[in-house]
Amino acid sequence: MEYTIDEFVEKFVPYKIQRTILLTGGLAWGTVAAGVMVIGFTLPSIVKTYSLSMYMGSWIASSTFIGMLVGAFLSGYMADVWGRKKIAIFTLLLTVIFTSLTAIDVNYSTLILFRILAGFGMGGLLPVVNAIVAEFTSSKKRGKYLVLLESSWAFGSIAIGIMAVTAGNLDWHIDYFSFLLTLLFLIPLSTIPETPRYMVQKKKFRSLQKFFRRFSVEIPSDITFRVDKSKHIPFLGLFESQYISTTFMIWFLWFSLSFSYYGFFIWMPKMINKMAGTSLTSSFFFLFVMMIAQLPGYFTGAYLVEKLGRKKTLFYSLIGTAIFSILFAFSRSNIWLLIYGITMTFFCMSAWGSLYAYTPELYPTRFRGSANGSSGAMARIAGMLAPFYIAQMMEIGLTSTAISGFGIMLLISALWMFFVGHETSGTQIG
Repeated sequence: MEYTIDEFVEKFVPYKIQRTILLTGGLAWGTVAAGVMVIGFTLPSIVKTYSLSMYMGSWIASSTFIGMLVGAFLSGYMADVWGRKKIAIFTLLLTVIFTSLTAIDVNYSTLILFRILAGFGMGGLLPVVNAIVAEFTSSKKRGKYLVLLESSWAFGSIAIGIMAVTAGNLDWHIDYFSFLLTLLFLIPLSTIPETPRYMVQKKKFRSLQKFFRRFSVEIPSDITFRVDKSKHIPFLGLFESQYISTTFMIWFLWFSLSFSYYGFFIWMPKMINKMAGTSLTSSFFFLFVMMIAQLPGYFTGAYLVEKLGRKKTLFYSLIGTAIFSILFAFSRSNIWLLIYGITMTFFCMSAWGSLYAYTPELYPTRFRGSANGSSGAMARIAGMLAPFYIAQMMEIGLTSTAISGFGIMLLISALWMFFVGHETSGTQIG
C-alpha cells in the first residue's frame, strides 16, 4: 500500500512515541532558552567583573547570536544531509560545554570565543529539534505539539531565572556551571530514532521498522511512499517561484520578533533601572516575573493554533505584542511597567509558539530543515543587532523610542503575514 509520509505517521506512529519525542525535544529546547536568557541575568555582573562599557558588554550578548547565526544556517543543511538526530546530539554538546566554560574567568577575547561556540550549538539545535518534532508528529497534533515544544523555552528561562535569583545572586559564575547538569539530556536524545521522513528519503526504512518493534508496532515491508524526489540543493528550494514570497515574509517575521524579544530582555534590568529608577536587584525580579508570564502565553498559543489556525493566532499575537510594547515604552511607574510587560510577554510568547508551528508547515521535507535553519538565522542576525541598538538608545536617552520601534516592526510583520501568508492547519507537510 502507498502512503504519504504524513499518512504513515498518522497510522503507524503511536502517540506514546510522539509524546516521547516532544518531551525529549523540550529538554533540548529548554537548555537553549536557559543558555540565551542567562545573559539577561548575568550581563550587568559580567560587565562589572571585566570592567566593561555597555558597548563591550553588548558584544558578549551579540557574540552568542553570531554563533547562533552560523549554527542555524549550517545545521539546517547538515540535518537535511546527515540526519536530525546526529546533528542534535552534536549541537547540544557544543551548547553545554561552552556555556559552562563561560564561568571560567578568562580574558575578554576568550570569553567572546566561548560565547560564539556556545551560540553555534544553540543556534544549530533549535531548528533541528523543531524538524524532529514536526516530522514525528501527525498533522492533527503537529501545531499543538510545536507550540508546546516552544513552551519549553519558558521552562528553561524560568529554571535559569530561579538559579539566578538564588545561588546565582551570590555569584554569577554558578549560573554557568549549572549547565553541566544538562549533559544528562543526552541520554534520552540518544535513544530516539531518525525521523520517518528522513529515513524514507535516505532509504533506511528497515532501521525505522526495527525501532517501532520495540513498541509492538509492526510495519508491513511492502509499504511504499509518495515522496518528493527532487535532487535540487535543499537551500535553493526556498527560492522556487511558489515559495519565494513566503520565504521573504517568514524571514522578516523571524527577524522582527527576535529583534524585539532580545532587544527587550537582554538589557531588561538596565532598562527598568533607567525608566523607573529601580535598583538592579528589583529589576532582576521584574525580569524573572516576566519570564514566568511566558508560560500562559505559550499554552494559549498551543490551544489557539488548533482552534483559530496558525495564521490567525500569529496575527493576533503579533498585534497584541506590538500594542503592549508601545504602552510599556511610555510607562514610568513600577506597577504599570510590570502589567504592560507581563501582557506584552504573554502575546509575544503566543506569537513565538505560533511562528514555530507555522514555519515548518509552509515547506516540503526536502528543504524543511533549510527553511527552519535559515529562519532561525534571521532571528540570530536580529539577536546580534538588538543589544547594540538598545544599549546605544539608552545611552542617548531614547529608551522609550527604542521600545516603540519594536512595536512598529511587529505591526509591519503582522500586516505582511496577513496579506502574503496562507493557513496551514491540518495540511500534510509531505
